[in-house]
Amino acid sequence: MITRPGNVPFSRPPRWRRQRRKRALQTHKEPIVLLNHGSWKSGSTTTAKGATCSNGTPAIWVQGANRHTYAKPAEGTTPWQIAHKLPEPWSPFSVAKWSAALVNHLDNAFVEALLHDITHGVELGYSGPTIFQSYPNHLSALDASKLIIKELHRELNLNRMAGPFLSPPTRNFVGSPMGVVPKKRSNPLKYRDIHDLSWPWGHSVNDFIPAERNTREQAISLLKQAGHGAMMAKLDLSDAYRHILVRPEDWELLGSTWPIYVSGELTTGYFVNLFLPFGTHSAPAQFLCYADALNFIMHH
Repeated sequence: MITRPGNVPFSRPPRWRRQRRKRALQTHKEPIVLLNHGSWKSGSTTTAKGATCSNGTPAIWVQGANRHTYAKPAEGTTPWQIAHKLPEPWSPFSVAKWSAALVNHLDNAFVEALLHDITHGVELGYSGPTIFQSYPNHLSALDASKLIIKELHRELNLNRMAGPFLSPPTRNFVGSPMGVVPKKRSNPLKYRDIHDLSWPWGHSVNDFIPAERNTREQAISLLKQAGHGAMMAKLDLSDAYRHILVRPEDWELLGSTWPIYVSGELTTGYFVNLFLPFGTHSAPAQFLCYADALNFIMHH
């Protein structure tokens, strides 16, 4: 108790508490903010005390959110640069070259639609609800985390995927699970990663995209119509769909998540596919337009 003339007696905090408060003020020269993982705006903050992430775990407190420029994937070694906004759409195809190569094509509407898709991206044909959804990754992805991280590195380096974001980059972000499946006819056995747009059943992205109608039975029927001696070939083009830009309005349907470390703290990283993923119901029909155009170019 300290008493001074003319003042009301007051209790003075212990020395250790005063020193701790002083060190805290010297350390946090900038205001401490809380990354709000439930917000749709990247980098948005809140100061709500005791806030938690949408999954119920405590939110991560950081000093100066804009200082964080790199994150490291869980079980990974190479850091990723943190994304703060979605990029402008871009295509690896030259509109001028495709236009010149298709100048003699008889179907002008087909050519105009193709050039539009090259510039602005293809439409997935989704007609479902526009709400935030995020699902945990399949156990196969967790068991093969090195493969998943390797593919994320590859897609980020090729600018075919955006991320990691520290919060969902869009209001109606849909995070479909990632997984791993064995490759067919691979010897020795190999695996490939998948972005499961058909999960969960009845509420997935693919449930609200019309399925491709061309079936194996239709292919057999066409082969029979061609008659005796007809031949059919099947080609496996590497990353064929991954060269086709998706329109930005549909990017929010192609999200995924993966754990990342930011300043030593484990949190959720949000990723967005910018190009057509394998397994999308409308992907075969979208790619067929490009294949038909290439077929015309090769024969003319």
